[in-house]
Amino acid sequence: MKKSTSTLILILCFVSGINRTIAQDWVKQSPVPTGYTPFNDIYCADINTIIISSEEGIFKTKDRGSSWNKSVTANSNPVSEFCFVNAQTGWAVGRNHTILKTSDGGDTWITQKESASDMPDLISVYFVDVNKGWAVGEKGTIFYTSNGGANWNEQVSTTASNLTAVHFADAQNGYCVGTNIALKTSNGGAVWDSIPNITGLNTSKDVFCFDADTCLVISKSSSGKELQRTTDGGANWTTQNLSSWWIEEMDFINSKHGYMAGMCAYGTYTCDEWGCSWSDYDMAIWETEDGGISWNRTILQNTNDYLYDIHVTDENIVCASGTDGYMV
Repeated sequence: MKKSTSTLILILCFVSGINRTIAQDWVKQSPVPTGYTPFNDIYCADINTIIISSEEGIFKTKDRGSSWNKSVTANSNPVSEFCFVNAQTGWAVGRNHTILKTSDGGDTWITQKESASDMPDLISVYFVDVNKGWAVGEKGTIFYTSNGGANWNEQVSTTASNLTAVHFADAQNGYCVGTNIALKTSNGGAVWDSIPNITGLNTSKDVFCFDADTCLVISKSSSGKELQRTTDGGANWTTQNLSSWWIEEMDFINSKHGYMAGMCAYGTYTCDEWGCSWSDYDMAIWETEDGGISWNRTILQNTNDYLYDIHVTDENIVCASGTDGYMV
């Protein structure tokens, strides 16, 4: 995943409309569990239990960030993303085809799959239940399990592009996005078809499906970040240009209520030989209550950094991680 140099954790303690004062809604988490390394992903099992991954390992707190313990893993490869089906059972994927599983809420992780060095990294993982799951990554890699990861079999993706996110509406219908590519399956991945009529996928960041027909995709195009939506199984897509919004990840409680994390840019937009950038930007959270048609934004003022990851536990708990070397 796409990370910077230092880390922040945010936890939303209660939900009552997010477009208000941050001090009322967000609680500072401290201390930082591991050095000066950014987090790759975050999962909150409840208001006290947080699990994060970084280049230095997997860490867990059971007291809302007051103290952290490094999880026991039999594999030293960094992991990029988690997927938990309940508070005890989850999977993590990462470097060199690494797939880990925990059955004790992240205290310990067993290795289900890993390959020799210089193999494609796995970037995203999703399970629909305790048995069926998919892991995707570099060079079009897709793995599938039907028995909780006891066995992983490779599926044919028909692409050599990096796949950065995968999400399934149910055991049969899923979408996968990546660099200039979007794939769809309606038979659990036995066949993955390219979606030809979705444009602007220079860098796809995330995908979320409510059902077989309705999905959202966050992508980066030449005109900036975009939120793309289909309501007919990918046959047609509408595009919402996010302009100065810089969205990295989304998660939903249900088909209506969800959140996105990233940064909001403002001020002057300039370009030079090194690229283009805004003069000012701050961490931001967006909330929708109509399935992503409209969004309310909250800016974490004077942070001058990004949020990269967000996880929605329930109506009352949302956690996010980002940059700047402190935890909120």
